[in-house]
Amino acid sequence: MKFQQLKHGRDMMQLQLGQMQKILVLEKSIALDNMKWKIEHLSQIRFITLQVLLQIQHLAFCMRTMKVALDMRMRFTDKIIWLIMDTQIFQQIPLLDRV
Repeated sequence: MKFQQLKHGRDMMQLQLGQMQKILVLEKSIALDNMKWKIEHLSQIRFITLQVLLQIQHLAFCMRTMKVALDMRMRFTDKIIWLIMDTQIFQQIPLLDRV
């Protein structure tokens, strides 16, 4: 598997390319005030467009800035995993900043 790292300020995300189904796994780990986002995209893909990378970055940024609202929804679980079955859902990512 290949790894490509994206940086947004102090945040770092890892995009992991695999050979499994089209599943986007977003895992949130919380350690005191430190939040680390790990994005694993397991799919049989040949390339990722810049637009998709920017949308993933935007998603992580919105979730970080909306920490309080998200924590109220998700009740501070140590690990939160979302399964997004279709990559077309990326088109709706900007809506998440209106939590």
